[in-house]
Amino acid sequence: MDIISRDVYLPLLSCNLLVSDIEKDRFLDLFHRLLNQTAATHTIQAESIVLPLPAFNILAHISQQEPERQQSILSILENTLTNWSKQIKQLLQEELKPSFYSREQSSIRDQVQLWTSRINKLNNLLVQLDSPFVQDVLKNLARNRSPYLASFMDIKIEITRAVTHAERNLSFVSTLSPWIFQINNSNNLNEILSYLPSLMHTLFLIWQHSHYYHQKDKFSQLLEVVSSEIVLRAKQIIANNISSKATNV
Repeated sequence: MDIISRDVYLPLLSCNLLVSDIEKDRFLDLFHRLLNQTAATHTIQAESIVLPLPAFNILAHISQQEPERQQSILSILENTLTNWSKQIKQLLQEELKPSFYSREQSSIRDQVQLWTSRINKLNNLLVQLDSPFVQDVLKNLARNRSPYLASFMDIKIEITRAVTHAERNLSFVSTLSPWIFQINNSNNLNEILSYLPSLMHTLFLIWQHSHYYHQKDKFSQLLEVVSSEIVLRAKQIIANNISSKATNV
């Protein structure tokens, strides 16, 4: 449906000489707003953000054949830039939402995956921002001295900072993985107890050196995850011991 709209209806309605410029511009704007809304919906449902691109072939055709509609093209590009900003800011603010660090992250492996996924999303955005298509939009806006451009140019710096922040958090939480692995492979409770001093020292170092996990609520959540891992393995060992004794009776 998207292909039909872009390749059939859009050229037919936005470049039709029998239709007034006002109506053509109105449809052109409506199509791109719909495109942006579809991308925003996809962003909510998907694991990554895809920046929607304007219909370059149609805009280029209009620019060449109907130069009097140049302001309409500029408006489309500015709306595209505004939408990109909204999508990117939503991702940057995702970490601040309660749902980001939910109870579904019940293991250290989940914590590692959480930060790995965030790093991948942010890096994917940086790749898109460096793509020729996005750069073409930015160059067009710069050439027309669009006031929308200045604030957008700072976003890449924010994304890079967010990547560094997520990588740092990943490096801290990953230091717990070896100890949790040892605990999950323990065969008795005494073996679990032997790993606790090193595990607690690692947690102390995380609390001491990590800006993110030094926050009371974040560190409490991390302690809850670690505690759940230990309790779960202890329960499994006790259940296995009871089962073995029952079998031997």
